Amino acid sequence: MNCGSCFIIVTHWCCLSLALAISQYRFPDIHCTTLGAMKFRVQVSRGGARLGLLSDLGRFDGVLQTPLCLVYTRKGCVPHLTNDVLADTLVCDTEEPASFVFPLVSTIDLQSAVAKQGRGIGRFCGLNDHIAYSTVQDPARFVPSGFNDKFGVSVWPKDGRIQVDVKRFMEIQEAFRPHIYQALCDSDTDEKATSKRLKKSYERTLRFLDDCLDIHARSQTLTSTAVFGSVQGGCDRQLRLKSAKETALRPVDGFVVEGLVSYGLQSENCDFAQIRSLLIETLSALPVDKPRAMHLVWKPSNVVLAVEAGIDLFDSSYPHVLAERGSAFVLPLSPFDAKTISEVKDGDGDAERFRCEMSLNDERTVDDFTPLMTECECYTCRRFTKAYISHLLNASEMLAGVLLSMFVFGCKTFSYDAQRNFRFSSSFQTQSPPLSSLLCCDATDSCRRTVRRLQKLRLVSVLGYDLRSKQSSTNL
Repeated sequence: MNCGSCFIIVTHWCCLSLALAISQYRFPDIHCTTLGAMKFRVQVSRGGARLGLLSDLGRFDGVLQTPLCLVYTRKGCVPHLTNDVLADTLVCDTEEPASFVFPLVSTIDLQSAVAKQGRGIGRFCGLNDHIAYSTVQDPARFVPSGFNDKFGVSVWPKDGRIQVDVKRFMEIQEAFRPHIYQALCDSDTDEKATSKRLKKSYERTLRFLDDCLDIHARSQTLTSTAVFGSVQGGCDRQLRLKSAKETALRPVDGFVVEGLVSYGLQSENCDFAQIRSLLIETLSALPVDKPRAMHLVWKPSNVVLAVEAGIDLFDSSYPHVLAERGSAFVLPLSPFDAKTISEVKDGDGDAERFRCEMSLNDERTVDDFTPLMTECECYTCRRFTKAYISHLLNASEMLAGVLLSMFVFGCKTFSYDAQRNFRFSSSFQTQSPPLSSLLCCDATDSCRRTVRRLQKLRLVSVLGYDLRSKQSSTNL
């Protein structure tokens, strides 16, 4: 039995934990509907959290399981990794493809080239057999406030501001041909937004949605593409509920919860307790038979709480943010790595951050000639040490980001023989405490106690998106 040490992408680590904790609650498949091209079916539900299936996504005739994490991209590529390196690094279950999120802000300048090729954004970027999901803004990039108006929404690529109206937005979607796209929306509603700004955001988003749906209905290219509507309202409870109910009246295939937290790195430090009740109330106003997405730089604890509230779709922007600042996303799943993790936590004093983050900028890694994780068998851990990656960061070498990204996506995945049966197993008989309490171990917990908690959840580790290894068969 090889217990192994794994790096775990934040979203699926939390999502699968929750999936396993609610797996003893099985209900008949009654929450099912078909709208447009996409079908969503809730299979298991406990409180707000649920397990579901997405199917009939245009050219893809398979099924995706939710909660689902979408792979974060910039300019159509996973940051730091070429497609061939990504393909060689990932441990992939070919029965369920990866799902990639393409923010408009980083792909808008590809419109003419993609349209000229005529095969869509996925094939243009070399991701032929995977799911393409187009969003408006980049969750990991700050969006300046005050530049949206009644004519359109501003996006901010590196060469400056571009205003996108509904007509151009839909032209882009027709060129990109994604499996799913988020309708154009005005999400400029931070915590300081006035009531007037919130109302404008709500009204414009609904108007943009109606215009997008009108063009979508007449398009011959987007007949099999799903549309997600955005729920706005900032932190105004009444306006947010109104937005949720009005958006639900439109023929959308799913929802994106927007405007509760500003985009950018500041969302990493979001205090979920401040938005939890409003998020739960918002989701309760939405149909249960349609998926809900929320795109932010989520910490693990926030992912768990969001899944418990009823969010189904996330993205993997958090590990990218860690790699950009020279950190690796880590979790001690075996006593072999407990000392390293505890040293980093104790030295910094920030238990929440360093529960999942190992900084390679720390001066203690300069002469640490051990791998990032002791028993990890990924390319980075087999060939390089913390000291070498620290050197690369100090020298501003591009290879540092490459190795950290390969480490995130390349760690060996351990699961039971049948991942699908494992997710929905009814053998987990005991009543589970809230996942948030099981996940958020304090800094004084020993690694053994952490492992026991994860074993209690029957936790398995997965990669940056919903990949499932056929070859692994181990018991934690």
